[in-house]
Amino acid sequence: MITLFQLDKSGSDLFEKDYSIVLVLNKERIYGVNIHQSIKDRLVYLFRNGELKINSNSEKQKKKRFRIRFHTAVLILLIEKAIYDLGAVNNVGIEICNDIDGHFHEIKDMIFKHFTKIIPSLKLEDIVLTKFSKPSLIDEAGKAFRERNKIKLKDYTAVNLNIDNLIKIIKK
Repeated sequence: MITLFQLDKSGSDLFEKDYSIVLVLNKERIYGVNIHQSIKDRLVYLFRNGELKINSNSEKQKKKRFRIRFHTAVLILLIEKAIYDLGAVNNVGIEICNDIDGHFHEIKDMIFKHFTKIIPSLKLEDIVLTKFSKPSLIDEAGKAFRERNKIKLKDYTAVNLNIDNLIKIIKK
């Protein structure tokens, strides 16, 4: 049996107020996060002070890599939470919405490197870029998190981000 992780964002920019990222597990269980402003501010501060080990040829590229690594770190933490709740997984499929900012190869590599020890059967081709139809469960979940819809959110798992875990993943 394949465990399916579907990931999407809701909102146009990672640094906007009500930006959320969601994961749908096996087309039924929903995990999500609204990224708190204090976390964004702290990561920007560390980035600007060169403490996140992000290198590139230009300042513009460096900022782009920071955004990709920040985004991907959140995706990784959502997947980790779902795996923890499941207990273990063997065969997985990871579908990432094509509107998530960044170079897909970089996102894919980061996710792959992070999970190869936890999921030994994981292959690069198990991580794919896709477009989710609208309306869909993942689209509705993202909207519920972004709008902080208390009625819908009671059926979902809200994930609390730990700044130290985010920093560790971003620095890898």
